[in-house]
Order: sequence, then structure tokens, then C-alpha cells
Amino acid sequence: MQRRTSRSILLAVISLWLVGLWGMSVGASTNASVVATQSCVPGPLPPPVGCPPTSASPSGSGSPSASGSPSSSPSSSPSQSPTPRPEPEDSKSTISIKYKSKKFSGAVKSSSECQVGRNVVVKKKGKKVKTVGKTKTVAGGKWKVAYPKPRGKKYYAKVKTSNAESGGTCRGAKSKTIRAG
Repeated sequence: MQRRTSRSILLAVISLWLVGLWGMSVGASTNASVVATQSCVPGPLPPPVGCPPTSASPSGSGSPSASGSPSSSPSSSPSQSPTPRPEPEDSKSTISIKYKSKKFSGAVKSSSECQVGRNVVVKKKGKKVKTVGKTKTVAGGKWKVAYPKPRGKKYYAKVKTSNAESGGTCRGAKSKTIRAG
């Protein structure tokens, strides 16, 4: 009985905490939009920096130097919220393989940041899977591995999952299996 009560109290406290956080974030964004809306309302004073020009502004009531000094105040910039960064995304990858002129070759297709410098491994299928070569991709995601005697066996290429510079993930992939030689 006491265990159930403790768990219920804990869940209630966590729920209230999350609601409070949500309320603060909604309140902060709502206040920021209200301030921005109120500051751009046409009135007797010239509009601050960042507001669109209006055709109803008084033409003879102030000199350009008087209207320039209040609008260049640094206090108007903190009211603008920072531009959110785009979330890093996962990038799906595909890898191709072929055998010609005593070498395996192919390409990794993915977003541009996920093509160069990826680790590619060529493996031979059989009772035991054996690695026959490793390399890194170059421009355009292209790669090649020299292997002079494939002897009619089955081979495939794999590219490992890696991290993109933007913080996203470059997903790994496995090619189709081919018979070489």
C-alpha cells in the first residue's frame, strides 16, 4: 500500500513539474510575440527598427536625427527570439558494387555530407565470411578495392553507420551480392 502511494506521489510531482516547464515555455513565446506586436503598432512616435514602414507616419513632426536615435537602441534586439537551428537528420545511404578489371568498385549514395570519407568493406560470402578489402570513399562517394583472383565466388560491400558533421547520422548500408570472376 505504501509503495503504491509513494509511486503515485512521485508521478504527480513529475507531472506538475512538466506542466510547469511547458507553461513557462508557452508563456515565454507568447510574451515575446505580444511585445513584438505592440512595439510595431503605429502611434505618435516613429516605429522602432525592425518594423515595416507605414504610410501613415507623420512627415513634419520630427527631424530625421530625432527619429534615428531612439530606433537604434540596443534594447530592441533582445526582444527578438533567436532563430532555431534545424534538427540534424538521419541520412539514408545505399551502396553499389561491381567487379571489372581485377577490382571491385562502386559508390555510396547519400546526402553530400555523407559521401566522402566513409569506410567501405568488401566481403566474400561462404562458410566463413571473409573481408577481402577495405577502403574509404572519395568525391561523389566512389570507392574501389583491388582483388585480382575472385574465382567465381559471391561478394558484397558494406558501409558502416557514421556521424555527419551536422550532428546527424549517416546510416550504414549493404550492397546486393554479386558473383565475381
